[in-house]
Amino acid sequence: MSSLSHRVLARVAVVLGLLPATLAAQQSTTISGRVTSTDGTTPVVGASVNIPELRAGALTDASGRYMFTATTSESGRTITLFARRLGYQPDSARVTLNGGTVTQDFRLTPAATQLTGVVVTALGIEREKSQLGTAQQQLTSSDLNTTKAMNLVQQVQGKVSGVNITGSGTPGGSTSIIIRGHNTLASNNQPLFVVDGIPVSNSNRSGNCSAASCSSGLGNGYDFGNAISDLNPEDIESFTVLKGPNAAAIYGSRAQNGAIVITTKKGFATGGRMRTEISTLYTFDSPGRLPDFQDSYGQGAGGSFSYRNGAGAGDCDG
Repeated sequence: MSSLSHRVLARVAVVLGLLPATLAAQQSTTISGRVTSTDGTTPVVGASVNIPELRAGALTDASGRYMFTATTSESGRTITLFARRLGYQPDSARVTLNGGTVTQDFRLTPAATQLTGVVVTALGIEREKSQLGTAQQQLTSSDLNTTKAMNLVQQVQGKVSGVNITGSGTPGGSTSIIIRGHNTLASNNQPLFVVDGIPVSNSNRSGNCSAASCSSGLGNGYDFGNAISDLNPEDIESFTVLKGPNAAAIYGSRAQNGAIVITTKKGFATGGRMRTEISTLYTFDSPGRLPDFQDSYGQGAGGSFSYRNGAGAGDCDG
């Protein structure tokens, strides 16, 4: 037999000799058990039982049972086993990995869980953001009132993406809000406002009126502001912007330009105690230049300047 064959056989013998030691160093421990509620009989389905250090774990089945295998290089190592489930307080236990089988049961205590990312979509219906397939953005009362403006709509400016807000420049005047640009040239591009389930128009209260009718507003072309501007921003609990017709489909054709769903604060005390909040906002305006007025002459009554006794037309000198 050649020297090369002797060397190959020697290496194989060394590998076979070290194999039992290597297998002994990597010990696998099977961990199993059952996760139930505090009564010990109700199974907790879908609970996560794992060992973060070893990146090993499993989920409980319909009967609350779990089983997985953990491998470690340290014989008799003691580590922490965690059990978690949404709606329950997490629990943990110390187990020793001895290369055999370890049984560990858990009893989880129910706990109230506050879900984050819940938005109001329509008619008071609340959904989680992760479950919505349409674009929306929500502002809370603190978000709205971080900065102060003349009205509610102006306080949204710069806080919602894809929304363009333009003021009239007149104190107390209307404010235009456009979501994702203009959609039509034939009608109003304002979104539909829904306040506590009630649709509210955001068109400005102005127009040209005659003695017989008033077509579009209170009259004479003056800008009296929007109806939505009458809302107190401090009374708003949530301000949800539904972008596009898909997000606002439940409200029909009126929401073709999107919808803004507003919920107001409820009138009850928190924690059984009455609380009062006071917020004030002052604005001062002064005109840069006043026009020149002719205030020396007037037309009088009926175009005449002299009024005598009111007996008839003859008492006026034209």
